Amino acid sequence: MLIVLTKEVISRIQLGAERAVEFLKKYSTQVGEIAKNLEFSYAYLYCLLVLSQAILTMANYLIVKLGLKIPRSFREALEILIDEDVIPKDFEPQAKAIIEIRDMILHYWNESAHDVIYSITKDFSSIEEIYNLVKNQVNKVLEKE
Repeated sequence: MLIVLTKEVISRIQLGAERAVEFLKKYSTQVGEIAKNLEFSYAYLYCLLVLSQAILTMANYLIVKLGLKIPRSFREALEILIDEDVIPKDFEPQAKAIIEIRDMILHYWNESAHDVIYSITKDFSSIEEIYNLVKNQVNKVLEKE
């Protein structure tokens, strides 16, 4: 399935990410309680997945629109944006954590992954900051189109 990243599609991606951010900000300080409730835990993980994928999709969109080196992986896409100063270098560990979160949820899920994911998201503000940096750059590109 091919999805063309039009202005409308990117707007929908950003809307979903904004809703995920609202949920995650509201509950990121309560991860201990979240882990006790399976349904709530899945909602939390779904929001992390939506946000992570939005960041990665928009990162790749930026790379194409800015004519940068084509990445071979999501990790490399974020590394390119760090090298290009779209994402500050001091956010590199958090950028790598975004990939780790996504991969754990999608490919390596088990009960012990809860602890890893929740420990990564304790500093949710830095993940939100990366989202805002990438989103703002995408919006600048869209304004020029």
